[in-house]
Amino acid sequence: MLPEHLPSSDTPSLELLVVPGAAVREYDADPTVADAVSATDADAVLPVPPHENVVAQRLLHAVEQPVLRADRGMRPSTVATPDGELVVVVAPAPAPDTLPETPADLGPAETTPRRVVVVSNAFEMRVVPRNRETVLDGLAAYLAEIPDAWQPSPDDSAETPAVVHASTMVEAGHTTTQQLPAAAAGRQSGTGSRTADPPGSAAEVSVDVLGVGQASNMGAAADTTSHDLLHTTLYASGHVTTTPLDPGSFGLHAVEQVGDARADTLRSHGVRTVTQLRDMSVDAVANTLDTGQATARTVTTSAEALTTGTIVRTSAASLPDDPVFIDIETDGLGASVAWLVGVLDGGSDSDAYYPFRQQTPGDPTAHLEGFATWLQGISRSRPLVAWNGYGFDFDILTEQFREHCPDRLEEWESRRTFDPLYWARNSDNAVLPGRSNRLEAVAEAIGWEPQTSGVDGETAATIYTRWRDAATTADPGEDIPEPDWGRLEAYCEDDVRALATIYEAIGDAPLRTAGGEDDVSTGRQGSLSDFS
Repeated sequence: MLPEHLPSSDTPSLELLVVPGAAVREYDADPTVADAVSATDADAVLPVPPHENVVAQRLLHAVEQPVLRADRGMRPSTVATPDGELVVVVAPAPAPDTLPETPADLGPAETTPRRVVVVSNAFEMRVVPRNRETVLDGLAAYLAEIPDAWQPSPDDSAETPAVVHASTMVEAGHTTTQQLPAAAAGRQSGTGSRTADPPGSAAEVSVDVLGVGQASNMGAAADTTSHDLLHTTLYASGHVTTTPLDPGSFGLHAVEQVGDARADTLRSHGVRTVTQLRDMSVDAVANTLDTGQATARTVTTSAEALTTGTIVRTSAASLPDDPVFIDIETDGLGASVAWLVGVLDGGSDSDAYYPFRQQTPGDPTAHLEGFATWLQGISRSRPLVAWNGYGFDFDILTEQFREHCPDRLEEWESRRTFDPLYWARNSDNAVLPGRSNRLEAVAEAIGWEPQTSGVDGETAATIYTRWRDAATTADPGEDIPEPDWGRLEAYCEDDVRALATIYEAIGDAPLRTAGGEDDVSTGRQGSLSDFS
């Protein structure tokens, strides 16, 4: 069975960059994908439909990491964690004679993998229009072709690797456990011929299925031309996380003020990488792109930030002093509840982290009261700092106080707030080095390393809502398992520490003057009127 809980912090994992052919056709494949591989620290590249053969051809010599291909006629290729606990094998379909005799044969000598993920293009997801149910076409036929030891069994043994069957023809991130009659899967006799259970047998097998591509037969609702790259992390525990990546966040397109037309112009002048662009003078960029000095300076400054992993200050505006960093976890982007408010009082290495978390599903008030009471103990002059706070956190908290703690609303709204993303991006005060404006992307670009793994905002929201819904619909006396609240609170702590790290880096960054020189006389001392 695929797990529902979080992986432990030390669970071995593999990072895959999933690349559809559509992305390669639109973008300059070599530098764009190579840049994405570097940014995600991918262990391997997995081409997926449509036009997956284009990906393999274009990337064969562009990246050092293996390019795993499920094309018909290709030999299976594998990638494994250093300890051999997790192995991914990519095989063409059907592959009855190309897989090793058993999954255990894939591990290092004297090591049995804990989990093996078999990737092929042998089965796909389809929507049945009549009832809008989804079915996996070709799964039973695929299972009937693979060797006996790779078959799902009614009697799973801890001494053999758990096998997950993945398809590049099923939408990335989709996970399910299918129940199939053992006869439908098929089994091999000792002579190699297929046998089936006796007629009327009730034996069933559980088949763990994972999507690692795009849904190709999902009807009008499916976008089969998506150009997104996918960063997929597979854990030896069976957990999977998938993050879509915009190809426009890599290569030349990642540079501010560089769109399709300017990227084409730069490539026509022999400039194909961000590093090459960074090394050009402002005058050279202005002449090449036929643009003004201000735009050319923005281009070179952005290229510098991206390639050096540094924040570049572009104005003398200062940051407010003595901040309090906050981050919230909600039940999704709709955010009907902020079930966790994480607070870091001090710098990135401060010990003063306070998680104010909803304790019972029917009480969305007590933790907000606790947060509001804590706020009363700090000076009103201290700014509450949240990443994208003006676009999410501050508005959500205002609505939560209005709905659940109206007597605390005036106190909350009187507080000074500050959003460093808005300050840098919308007010043009700094250039950030992240491949996107996501908190983690910017923080990791400047060297911050998360202390938790296997958790993101969507995962945290899913775990919370699953617990809340189960608890609110449970029968009296029914025991509902609690999530690993400690891990979720630690994830939120990671976010506020990442925020503090970025804030400190902005404050320490030198100011880039109009003449291109650095002025180190910047700081975080600002008057209240600067930020009201």
